[in-house]
Amino acid sequence: MTTPAQNTWQKIYTLTAELYNLSPWNAMEERDIFGVQMPDSGKCYFISIMGSAGIMYGMSAYEGNRALGQFWELQSQPENADPKMVLSIPHLIVTYDQKEFIDPDHLALIKEHAPIIAEKDIWPDVKQVIPGRVPTLPAEDKACDFVHVLEQALDVCRRAKNDIDFLFPENNAEDEYLIRKRVSEGDSLTWKDEYRRIDETPVQYDFSFTPEQVEQLMQLPKKSIVLQTDIAMLPTPVNDEQEGPFFPFLLIAACKKTGTIEGFQLLQPKPDIDAMHSNVPAAFMEMMTNAGYRPADLEVRDPLLHGLLKETLAKAGINITRVSGLEMVDNAIESFLQDMG
Repeated sequence: MTTPAQNTWQKIYTLTAELYNLSPWNAMEERDIFGVQMPDSGKCYFISIMGSAGIMYGMSAYEGNRALGQFWELQSQPENADPKMVLSIPHLIVTYDQKEFIDPDHLALIKEHAPIIAEKDIWPDVKQVIPGRVPTLPAEDKACDFVHVLEQALDVCRRAKNDIDFLFPENNAEDEYLIRKRVSEGDSLTWKDEYRRIDETPVQYDFSFTPEQVEQLMQLPKKSIVLQTDIAMLPTPVNDEQEGPFFPFLLIAACKKTGTIEGFQLLQPKPDIDAMHSNVPAAFMEMMTNAGYRPADLEVRDPLLHGLLKETLAKAGINITRVSGLEMVDNAIESFLQDMG
């Protein structure tokens, strides 16, 4: 990962100080989303201001249309959402905290470049979140993106403090967002507002299982039981000397009636989280092969997991249903974590 130039950090910390002093969380909520399109790549970041509840102040910039969809999925079921799952969404983030809560490796950089913020002992903590990885300082290209994001976020937030209605004009569709975009005007470049409908681009997964594995699952004896299954990010990272620390994921199945753990698989987000997701059907089939049977019914909560498994399970005669709660599998995950110490 290439380290951002020193002047880039100077810009970032100057802008994050301006953002804190503006305190946009007094006028905006986390769901007041707008976009900033990068001038060179055309990539769009979707901005969410945090802090209206007075818990954590900051700003997230979700990277791309898919990340926006993942954000709304978490927002749609706050009572069931695992807070760690935000680490499965690619984004840049700045939060403001006291010195003792900032990574020591980042403090020297902050001290060198950060201007004084309005309140004493408030420090901007800038991170890049790569799905499944431990958040770290942004790579050079992301840091340059963050400069544009911060500059345009400040423009929008200043206007929103006076009147937020321009973010959501009355006649606009629900999936239409304000996007800040740089355009040419004569010999100069300037930033303009435009309103754009955003569609999430579906991911094409390259599944790793073979027809033989599906056939093997189909040949297993069928039990008239209901299993609950989920995939959860484990809280303790594993160090990788080449790629940096990552969070392992747990694919687990528990009997809905008894709560017994019927199987589990540990997965790694390598080379990235999409590759890990591509391996989920094969991991589930291996889990059931080790258990020696296939269930009549399977309940899942996560729409992604449902999408990954439904085609394979249909071939094997297993009914899969999305539900809002998975009490037994939640208990199983808690038990698993306790056993890990």
